[in-house]
Amino acid sequence: MSPGGIARAVLRSGALVLLTSVAAAPSASSAAPPAAAARHPMTVTVYKGDFATVNSFIFSNGRSLVVMDVQRKAAEARKLAAAIKAMKLPLTHILISHGHTDHFTGMAVFREAFPDARIVVANEEIKTDIERYAVYMDTGGETGAEPPLDPALKPKTADHPDGFDYERNIEVLASPRLEMVGGGTLELDTDHARAEAPHITTVYSPDLNALFLSDLGYNGVHFWMGDDISREDLLDWRAELLRMKARYARLDPIVYPGHGDPSDMRIFDPSVRYIDDFLRVTAAAKTPEEAMARMVALYPGYKQADFFLKYSAMEHVPVRPTTVGHRAEAGWRATVRALAAAEFRNPAWGYSHSARDYALARQLARADGVRLDDDVLFAAAWLHDMAAFPKWEAAGVDHADRAADTVDTLLKGSGFPEGKIDAVRAAIRTHMFDRDPKTPEALYLHDADALDWLGAVGVARVMALADAQGGKPDGPDVVKMLEDNLAKVPARVLSPAGKALMPGRKAELEAFLRQLGAETEGLATL
Repeated sequence: MSPGGIARAVLRSGALVLLTSVAAAPSASSAAPPAAAARHPMTVTVYKGDFATVNSFIFSNGRSLVVMDVQRKAAEARKLAAAIKAMKLPLTHILISHGHTDHFTGMAVFREAFPDARIVVANEEIKTDIERYAVYMDTGGETGAEPPLDPALKPKTADHPDGFDYERNIEVLASPRLEMVGGGTLELDTDHARAEAPHITTVYSPDLNALFLSDLGYNGVHFWMGDDISREDLLDWRAELLRMKARYARLDPIVYPGHGDPSDMRIFDPSVRYIDDFLRVTAAAKTPEEAMARMVALYPGYKQADFFLKYSAMEHVPVRPTTVGHRAEAGWRATVRALAAAEFRNPAWGYSHSARDYALARQLARADGVRLDDDVLFAAAWLHDMAAFPKWEAAGVDHADRAADTVDTLLKGSGFPEGKIDAVRAAIRTHMFDRDPKTPEALYLHDADALDWLGAVGVARVMALADAQGGKPDGPDVVKMLEDNLAKVPARVLSPAGKALMPGRKAELEAFLRQLGAETEGLATL
């Protein structure tokens, strides 16, 4: 480990661990990601919560304090607040890393204990996630192991005027840098793929040469992969860990996970391996109990088997489609998904096609190391074919153009971030294989949509269009469609990952057409 020194003192009377770290300044040639030489004598104190083994971090520069995340239970939050008061320095900021209750429940306690401290988040999306998850937990989201929402966090409404006012009490920082009063900087990064949470903040302290992973990082604790995390999210989480490992390799920081003990850069490889094992085990297991037993055998010393692992296994065994909705997902997403399920009924370009396009676009982008705006991709993937249906179609207007021009009628007022509607339009307008996408979301939707015309799934889509009553299109007509797809689509797959996947799907379609011709006397008896 490169830091000049780490002094650790465990206070046996509580769950408080002081880690004072004076980092050696990285060399000027180290092409560091966010970073600069050490500038202030900083310390970080880790409060290790009893419930869910969740960590809170208290940053001090000797003149002021900042706390990151404030525990799941009010009793734990009060212990944390007492530890902060004992430091006899002003607390200026309460930074919430993401919208899960084990990180934000203590907000009400802290607002009362430190009325002058600002509750802050790094972006508007995390603020929205916090309130949304609070509503979810207040309306039946608790599990057998996790309590309901703390009453003090019940959202303020007309029926509950004394509730917690999320809009007024939580501020969005104007900058990705939190400057401490008296010196010292916390660099905030929210440019992460959808993983353990829809949006998350990691923090780098150049003064400490320390990286705080929030819940992208677990150490010696079973990962939470439960009720709002899909298998696609797990794959994105895996890719995000590898990206961060590469990004911070030269700095070699101390690494602080959201759950478990501090570590170093060696935390990343076991974390990737854990995700791989979980995906493999849950794909093969017949019951959640079987998956649990196998994971415990693989990771015998890990904590939270009866909570995190149990409910994660219950979510993923049996394996569910990656498009299962997040229980606490944005309301607009649930609305869009429900509309697609109700209205988009066509075997070739209906609900299931939209689901495949969304999942495949994420897969391709992940393989290329490209992070997409998931709000834009989700809306575009689910709504790109809306104008292929009578309610939205217009005579003489291509369905891609018509959908791009009218998609706002479905998204405005739904809670969708309206500043992103133009990006959705752009992705929808160029989703067909013969058009040229201009943005990352448009590119990967375009390629996913093109690849869905090839391979076995392409055959299934087109053959399903044949008129079962003997009208048009008939068997030869749909074969002509398949042949056209084979001739035109492959060259229009544009992304590196799409090009890598395309030959296999092309070969499947070629093989089908050859075999079909052989079994129908060159299609004469089709």
